[in-house]
Amino acid sequence: MRTEFHRLAAGAATRRSRTSASSVWQVLDGTGSVRLNDQEHPLERGDIIAVPAWTEFSLTAAGQLDLFTFSDAPVFEKLNLLRTEIT
Repeated sequence: MRTEFHRLAAGAATRRSRTSASSVWQVLDGTGSVRLNDQEHPLERGDIIAVPAWTEFSLTAAGQLDLFTFSDAPVFEKLNLLRTEIT
């Protein structure tokens, strides 16, 4: 498992991406939105997002947005099966 902390500045957005790994994200503080495939959902403190493998994913911060994530990417890396596409 891989764990990471991410901080997005107010108004920042990530590029759309998808990967063969799955991940779970928790909003520690702030507000914004998440796009999963073609559906956008609002985010606020305490929300948890499950991102299945090969789901197009992006984040947008309304205010500063602090998130914690964990994923199974290291397993796919060791098996040489990790694939990532960024648009």
